[in-house]
Amino acid sequence: MAGSTEAPAYRIALVSEQLATLGEIVVIIGQIDDDLARSLTGILKIDRPTANKLMWTQDAIDLWAGVMKGRIDHPHFEHALELARSEVRAVLRDRNDFVHADYRNTFPLNGSLVTVRGSANFETLATPIPAVASRNRDQRRRDASELKGLRNRAARASRLVAHIAYSVAPHGGWEESPWLPSIEPFLARSSKRAIRTDLPGPKHLQIIDGIRPMPIDEAGDEENGAAG
Repeated sequence: MAGSTEAPAYRIALVSEQLATLGEIVVIIGQIDDDLARSLTGILKIDRPTANKLMWTQDAIDLWAGVMKGRIDHPHFEHALELARSEVRAVLRDRNDFVHADYRNTFPLNGSLVTVRGSANFETLATPIPAVASRNRDQRRRDASELKGLRNRAARASRLVAHIAYSVAPHGGWEESPWLPSIEPFLARSSKRAIRTDLPGPKHLQIIDGIRPMPIDEAGDEENGAAG
């Protein structure tokens, strides 16, 4: 029947809110990836396919942070850049534990903790059966209740990336960024963290297909120069 929803082999072990949160995590990370690539096209003066190739052949967030380093003279810029880098890396690390995983419900039985794939009618129970994500690669387990925290961390990282990309764009600026008010409290709370000074600058980037980093100038356009 057209428009119908096909049933998977096993009942999904997550409640509706958790399943929606998992979907949001995937979408937000996609937004981050797009912002990284779009800001690279504006700063390096390259097209999107070349930016995509650079991101796939090197560590994307390290590449991006290296390109952004020193782009504007603002007392909080380098700290925000390193914070964005570390937050994105953390999100991507934790993402793998939940995206590349088999979800199972857990419940006590005869003194032991039993895990099963999607117990029947579990979502209708007064007390939902907890779910765990068992990572396919190594069976490492994470409680599904952690999904909300990861979703919020991804959202915060996305705002950091968008703010930095806007700040370095010819038409943008640190104070003019629409994301600044929402990230200022986070920047203030994290201000005591050590700021790395060893991020590679553009001159250390691997050159692919003859593309070399170029300084940002006023010729950049809004579509390629900033995220958001």
